[in-house]
Amino acid sequence: MATSYALGTHGGAFRHGHAYNVDLIVTEDCNLRCRYCYLTGKNASHPMPTHVARDIVDFFLSIPPPRMGVMWNLIGGEALIAMDVIEEFAAYFKSCVFQLNHPWRYAYMFLLSTNGVLYDDPRVQKFIFENHRHIFPGITIDGTKRKHDMHRVFPDGGGSYDIVESNMRLALQQFPTMHTKVTFSHGDIEYLCESIIHLWEMGIREIFANVVYEDVWQLGDSEIFESQLRELADVALDR
Repeated sequence: MATSYALGTHGGAFRHGHAYNVDLIVTEDCNLRCRYCYLTGKNASHPMPTHVARDIVDFFLSIPPPRMGVMWNLIGGEALIAMDVIEEFAAYFKSCVFQLNHPWRYAYMFLLSTNGVLYDDPRVQKFIFENHRHIFPGITIDGTKRKHDMHRVFPDGGGSYDIVESNMRLALQQFPTMHTKVTFSHGDIEYLCESIIHLWEMGIREIFANVVYEDVWQLGDSEIFESQLRELADVALDR
């Protein structure tokens, strides 16, 4: 992968893009309190009920499949908190597509969108092992330790980098082509270049990076942003 990768390319889309991409919010709970998060009111009171998970499967299997497959994007909150919901959903979906001999019986993916804290949990790893050919994790790591720990913190304010970095390396062993997502905000925009380089050097080749859209920016931030992007471009060209 490292030798064939070219900047500006990507690994391709599942079923060449001819697949449904369905987001399922399996819980509103989260074990982090990221300071730039736009989702408020996190709670453990509203996990997705089992009957709703089953209804979603029934709905999509009841309509003609005009596309070649389906991607179930399991999100939160922090999706891996709700492994009981994920396991129930996956088991029901697989049972249905095989009983129906549905075209999706092999053409499906479970996308695990996670902050990475629970990735090494035995229950999560068991689910990954049992569904390895139909799993693609997306772990968020924000760059270098000082950048990541500025925002991606536990409720007590402690940074999550050390746990997430370790779990990201585990995930890269299991899924060498996996990507990550990075968010930049006021206060950490000056670490953009070093953070992207850090993730490249970890072996992550596809990085989705964006800035927050809320009104947090101050005078001078745009100049720092441009300077960081120019510095990053110089490094990319040099390498």
